[in-house]
Amino acid sequence: SSVVIGVNGEAVLSSESTSTYLTLGGNGALTVGPGGSLTLMDSFWIGNKDGGESVLTIDGGTVVFGHFIAGNGGPSRIILKDGTLQRQYFADFQDVCMTQCMLGYAWNGTSTLEIRGGTFNMSGTKAGDSLYVGRNADGTICQTGGRYLCGNYLALGLNSGFKGIYNLYDGEVAFSGRSLLEGCSIGSGGYGEFNIYGGTVTAANGRFQLSDTSTAFGKLRLCGGRLQIYPFTKDNGATTRDNMFI
Repeated sequence: SSVVIGVNGEAVLSSESTSTYLTLGGNGALTVGPGGSLTLMDSFWIGNKDGGESVLTIDGGTVVFGHFIAGNGGPSRIILKDGTLQRQYFADFQDVCMTQCMLGYAWNGTSTLEIRGGTFNMSGTKAGDSLYVGRNADGTICQTGGRYLCGNYLALGLNSGFKGIYNLYDGEVAFSGRSLLEGCSIGSGGYGEFNIYGGTVTAANGRFQLSDTSTAFGKLRLCGGRLQIYPFTKDNGATTRDNMFI
């Protein structure tokens, strides 16, 4: 089954719903309010048509998804005011759910994720628990509260010519990779920025790297708040080198 909200369409969800796909086209809007619960066992696509901005708002409700693509040819905005936005692995859709999540996926697909409160939970054990910001369009995360629990990997600025920017003003960002191949890459082939004006960023495991390739440019600004990076801990409890690479 699928939910499609086309050009200029609008919907408000205040009860429980389960589907396979959600597609938001140009100027499409969906709000998941208090008591609302939307489970998408495959994926949601937002900004799936060139035109006006598509908006998904979570305001006290819950959205669970296999993976998402934001900015597939049209601009998009995901707003987490309160509630939960969570990736989950669904065995029946395992091939699709291995696909990474994208913010700023395709040309003209400039996309923004606003975390104002609640919890954005990408934490898990699958490759699809990764988030790429700025693939073939610019992507921005702006956090003024709440929590972002990073999964395997966060890449800011995936491809050359495109930007991935994270602005943290308040709230919590937690990375917990399982190897030095996981964590956060600022400038992963393109232009990446991580600007910390307030709040707390914790990298308990994995790597925290600037400029992942020769074509990339990464910038880290610590203007306030706290950045905590710990040595990587192996399964046997031993620690290895620091996981900050510049």
